[in-house]
Amino acid sequence: MLKLTVLCICVGIIYGYPSFLSNIPNANKVKNPCPGYENTPWKLLGHRFPNRVLFHRGQAAEKQALIDQGESIAGRSFPLLNVFGEAYKSANFQWALICNLDSDGDGLSNGAELGDPNCVFASGTPIGHPGICDNKQSAMPNCVSPMNEVCPPPPSQSIP
Repeated sequence: MLKLTVLCICVGIIYGYPSFLSNIPNANKVKNPCPGYENTPWKLLGHRFPNRVLFHRGQAAEKQALIDQGESIAGRSFPLLNVFGEAYKSANFQWALICNLDSDGDGLSNGAELGDPNCVFASGTPIGHPGICDNKQSAMPNCVSPMNEVCPPPPSQSIP
């Protein structure tokens, strides 16, 4: 029974909560700003990786890098959420509480980046990613998630 409970929890964590996307305006329209993935959808808004395949590969690569450095991964946690996802979680998953915030520190509010600058849950076109500063914004002094630190390797690079 314990194994079944752990399995159910893990599946919930890995596959996320698709209903969250319907609680964030235009979340299903966010494009991936990362080199090599431009204009592909970022399906896991709020997470560190844009889709499940890269999520699993990225987690495996992070673990392998620690092992290669001779570090133990036993009992170590690996973050699942990006700065936008952490803000959304901290706000108890309430869009209105984070719409005017600038989660990634790029100078644009989450609402502006998601095409809802007035925070009225408007349908629009996202102009950025609320969890990643793009190349032009990565140099901004308040940027907390520059592309070179948060983007997965481009498809041309091997991922273990």
